[in-house]
Amino acid sequence: NRLQKSIPLPIRPAGVALNPSGSRVMISDFTRDLVVIDIGSGKTERQITHPNWIQQAKFVGNDQFASICWDQTLRIWDSVIQEPQRFDLNDLPTRLATADHTLLVATVSSITGYQRSIDSSHWKRRFRVRTDNDATKRIAIHPNEMSWLSCNANGLNQLWSIDGNQIAEFHDDGPVVMCHYSKDGRWIATLSETGSVHVRDARSGDLMAPTLRGKTAITEIQWNAERLLLGGNDRDRYWLSALDLPETWTKSNLNSNRN
Repeated sequence: NRLQKSIPLPIRPAGVALNPSGSRVMISDFTRDLVVIDIGSGKTERQITHPNWIQQAKFVGNDQFASICWDQTLRIWDSVIQEPQRFDLNDLPTRLATADHTLLVATVSSITGYQRSIDSSHWKRRFRVRTDNDATKRIAIHPNEMSWLSCNANGLNQLWSIDGNQIAEFHDDGPVVMCHYSKDGRWIATLSETGSVHVRDARSGDLMAPTLRGKTAITEIQWNAERLLLGGNDRDRYWLSALDLPETWTKSNLNSNRN
């Protein structure tokens, strides 16, 4: 818990993202500015002012980063090349998900997938799927880029192949506010607005266990290498619980691990 480094920021932070290796941090403000900082030296590598407000920004691998803006555009920036690749979305963007070679942009009415080859930094649009004018609340990409998940505001969750072909669809007990693949890519955990958690097979979307609930609403979920971590608030106390991987679950040990 010791402070390692204090870095003065040139902008007021609203969003923060680390690249996969942890060597760079990206800061976006409440309006149009974005900076990339080298953590080792504390120096600002890039400072970019967008023509319109930034909706979301994320790293794509270690050396590229992407931003979606209210001017209905996607920009993919390279750490060396000054000018970004720019794609017109023709709709208001709501969510951005990134992996090394896959990038997804959700808008009010669709989700568009972009991909690049292993030996190239150039991105191409590969597919677009309609979402029936129900804004996508969350999207997640499989850690090995084999599939992806979309969670819509109407409560519909859809599992897709990496090329945009639907594999399965399912509903939880409310719209999803958080979703994650497990580190090994075998499981999907979703947290709904009701504070309950569902765990599914990442290949089929089949439910793998009873609905998980705490004594108070669950507000955070995350996978580490061996467990599903659940967190929530109980008045002035924050609690954390850990469950082993789903293949070890039984009804008795699920009940004993609930808070």
